[in-house]
Amino acid sequence: TAAGVEGRDMQTSGLSLSPVWDNRSSNNSPPQITGYTASNQITVQVRNLDDLGAILDKVVRGGATDFHGLSFGLQDPQPATDLARERAVKDALRKAGLIAKAADVQLGEIVEISEASAQVRPQVFAREMAMSDAVPIAQGEVSLSASVNVVFEIAE
Repeated sequence: TAAGVEGRDMQTSGLSLSPVWDNRSSNNSPPQITGYTASNQITVQVRNLDDLGAILDKVVRGGATDFHGLSFGLQDPQPATDLARERAVKDALRKAGLIAKAADVQLGEIVEISEASAQVRPQVFAREMAMSDAVPIAQGEVSLSASVNVVFEIAE
């Protein structure tokens, strides 16, 4: 919150408490719990990528000892997902036409259309760098893909 991240963009994603043991292998004495290790993991959504490097720096300076990754996505993926689906259907129809022509058959009615997947994937190259005082972040690009299966009858 000190870095400007809103409460709605932070969520506990893991919480654990583990015993710390002493005397586990010494002189036949039973192991004893001497304390506990607590872990609190949170997931943070950063909406302004220009702030990301500074936020990461503040998190580390604030005492975070583990970092479990960074992922990029779209704040509102629905329009891009819809466009990807439309393009996937058009591409499936185009390919089906080519295949039918090569096989010297005519396509009939569409029997079934199903979606195989729609995914948002970050690209692993740097288009721009979001520089901060401490942690440089390569923003890159986010791609979205959709895949559909279309089943046709063969016309007679």
